[in-house]
Amino acid sequence: MVAAARLRRAQEKANASRPYTEKIRQVLKHVAAGAGDAVHPLLVVRDVNKTGYLVLSSDKGLAGAYASNLFK
Repeated sequence: MVAAARLRRAQEKANASRPYTEKIRQVLKHVAAGAGDAVHPLLVVRDVNKTGYLVLSSDKGLAGAYASNLFK
């Protein structure tokens, strides 16, 4: 129950940060559009060939079963 409550709180915090994330995305898009002729590798639009996942978990506490299932 403790792990489920922590997971729920973490999900609520992640969902609460979505408006900020969207605003940051809009600001970066605006800055990139105003860059003019400047070319930077991170601003180049390209096809997605590979997808990577970053999985973060804890190795301690009462969430051991959650962590092991997460990696499976």
